[in-house]
Amino acid sequence: MIMEDLLAKYFAGEASASEVKEVEDWRSASKKHSETYFEAKKIWLASSIKEKPGKYVLEKIIGSDKPSVSLFTKIFRYAAILVIVAGLSFLIYNYLIFPYGSGDEIVADKMLNTKLPDGSKVTLQKGSTLKINDFEKGRSVLLTGRAYFDIKKDESRPFTIETSSAKVQVVGTTFVVNSNDPRNTEVFVESGQVNLYQKPEAFNGSNMMVSLASGESGELSVGTRGIRKKKVKDQNYLAWKTGFLTFRNTNMTEVANTLEDTYGIQVEFENASIRLCRLTANYKEKTSEEVLEFISETFDFTFTRQDNKVVFSGQGCR
Repeated sequence: MIMEDLLAKYFAGEASASEVKEVEDWRSASKKHSETYFEAKKIWLASSIKEKPGKYVLEKIIGSDKPSVSLFTKIFRYAAILVIVAGLSFLIYNYLIFPYGSGDEIVADKMLNTKLPDGSKVTLQKGSTLKINDFEKGRSVLLTGRAYFDIKKDESRPFTIETSSAKVQVVGTTFVVNSNDPRNTEVFVESGQVNLYQKPEAFNGSNMMVSLASGESGELSVGTRGIRKKKVKDQNYLAWKTGFLTFRNTNMTEVANTLEDTYGIQVEFENASIRLCRLTANYKEKTSEEVLEFISETFDFTFTRQDNKVVFSGQGCR
């Protein structure tokens, strides 16, 4: 069976166990297949209804004896008849509002804003991955990388985020989870309360938990004891999302760490005394190149850049 026919059966819930496996193997075989799968699924979800039209209706649109057409042509034809039956409002609700559903894995090739099946909002940092578990059984996701969560409140169904080393559980709040290092998980709470747990399988059976309130952060690392809890002093923990950087008499070592974290660049100093310089400045929605130029002008530095490696040069400070 050609893949466009198999995908149509898969989305309609009519695929056999072997056909389901074939689709999932094909989807995971390459990034291109994965992108094609999600585009097709969005189209299907945007127009799906509880009762699909009779076979004779689909045959009139597609034609069982006609030559094979492209994947998107066939999916669009399926979607067209369903949109007529379901109505335009259903398309808007499923396609534009909730593009992802249970079982989907979202890979962020760039910073991505989306909604989850329960209406919660999430912003994924570039390079991060979020797997959505079965939301009918409970609200849970698996995160690799960094994400900002705005969780819809539901006291009867807590929301859980798992990383390789931690479990984060909330009822409804806004916060950041950073697991860019698989052995380390950080949580920054913007509002509400968050419970941060050690994952027993990563901590020799220990499942220590701390509660974090608004303005607090928690960090745990595999191979170390306990969970470090403290007040959030560096407001740049959201800079990767907001594009707003703020420095208040900040030494250049910390500035470099923030630039690396926000823009994914590597910053070095040709002269060690540059680290003693202290920066006070605000940068809003600036590119890394613009920020580097502003800093250089402030201290009369020069900088060279090769790919993602940046080297500041200059007399520095005393």
